[in-house]
Amino acid sequence: MEGGNILSYEDYSASAFSNSSLTSLTFDEEAGQISFNTEQGTFCNVIVPKELLDGAFTVLVDEKPVACILDWDETHVFVSFTYSQDIHSVGIKGEYKKRLMDCPEDVNGDGLINIKDLFMVAKRFGKSCP
Repeated sequence: MEGGNILSYEDYSASAFSNSSLTSLTFDEEAGQISFNTEQGTFCNVIVPKELLDGAFTVLVDEKPVACILDWDETHVFVSFTYSQDIHSVGIKGEYKKRLMDCPEDVNGDGLINIKDLFMVAKRFGKSCP
C-alpha cells in the first residue's frame, strides 16, 4: 500500500510513509531490526518509538548501508532515506530498548561509551524524561 503502514510489536507501533508499495513489515527483536520490502517509489520515512529501538541506526537497502537522515524528539526517532525505483528489501537496525538497559551510560547504544554519548546527553540537558 502506498502511503502509510503501521508495524505493531508488543505495545509499540512504528509507522512507515513512502511513495512505494511496502510489504512484509516485521520486527526482529534478536537483530534489533525493522524489515520490509519496497516496490517502485523512491523514498521512505519511518517513525520508530524509542521504547522499541533507539541508539545508533543503520539503514540497509538490499543488505547494503545507505545514507539516511535521522532526527528525534523525546519519544521517537525519524528515519528518512531514498533508493532507486525498483524492488528492494529494507532493514532498519537500531538497539532494541530492552538491551540498552544493560548499559545506560551508552546513550546511543553503539556498544561504546564515548563523546557521542556525551553529545546526546548535552543535547537533552535540562529536559524532563518522558
